[in-house]
Amino acid sequence: GNFVCNEYTYKKSGLKYFDHQISVANIFPEAICYINDRIPGCITNLNRSKNPLFKWTCKRGTEKFLTKSILPFMKIKKRQCELFLEFINFPLKTRYVPRPIEERDRMYEIIHEIKHLNSL
Repeated sequence: GNFVCNEYTYKKSGLKYFDHQISVANIFPEAICYINDRIPGCITNLNRSKNPLFKWTCKRGTEKFLTKSILPFMKIKKRQCELFLEFINFPLKTRYVPRPIEERDRMYEIIHEIKHLNSL
């Protein structure tokens, strides 16, 4: 599974915004359907030349519940899970970057650390 937090830019307006997602990928559709039957999400088929890859992405409304529920059981990705939970706990007044400087700086720190941990 992946915890992703990032800053993006709208192509039309050039405005920057923060976004996040939790996803799981597997070559076996049964595994992905098993997850989706229990936790609401979206399934996509990522066509690849060798093996198809099926990806489940958690729905927004259940991200906090899922993250809090799996955190006690995490071993390898525990730090990513903690950081993701901190990231999604920032107020969602707006998705755009202009936020209080301390909040924005912390969000950038989380993005950087999650990217680093995901690359290991």
